[in-house]
Amino acid sequence: MSRQDISEYLIHFTKDIDLENAFRRLQKILRERILIGSNGFIKGNYNCVCFSEAPLSSLASGLVNSEYYSSYSPFGILMSKIWLYQQGGRPVIYQSDSEFDSLPINFQWRHVRYEPPEIDFSWEREWRVKTEILGFNNQVASVVVPDSSWAA
Repeated sequence: MSRQDISEYLIHFTKDIDLENAFRRLQKILRERILIGSNGFIKGNYNCVCFSEAPLSSLASGLVNSEYYSSYSPFGILMSKIWLYQQGGRPVIYQSDSEFDSLPINFQWRHVRYEPPEIDFSWEREWRVKTEILGFNNQVASVVVPDSSWAA
C-alpha cells in the first residue's frame, strides 16, 4: 500500500492501571490466544473487540495522540486489516448520538459519538469486530511492545 495515512494492519491496544498490569494483560492475551469483547463506551451495549488503524510509522516515536491514548498502554496485538474484515470487522461510523436510531439495527454496533469540537475520537480510526471472543493464532497476529526490553 502506497498511502502513508492508511495501514494494512489494525492494533488492539491493551490498557490497565499501569504499564506492568497492561503488560500482564498482554501476556494473558498471548497465552489464551483470544481477545474478549466488551461493551464499555459502546452505545447499545454491543460486545465488540476494538482496534485502531494507526499507521505503524506514526507509532515509531510513541502513540499517535498521547493526550487521548493515555488510557491505552503501548502494548497491543497487531492484525491484518483483511483478516479482521473477514472476521466481520468494520470501521466505526462517527456521528451524533441523535443519529444512532437512524442506523439500521445491524449497523448500530459501529456507532461512535461524534460531536465536534467537544467529542471527537475520529483520530483513533477505530475498527470493531462484533463478537464475544475473537480467537487468533501466530499466523494472523503480531505483538506490539514499546521497545526490545519489553519484547525480551
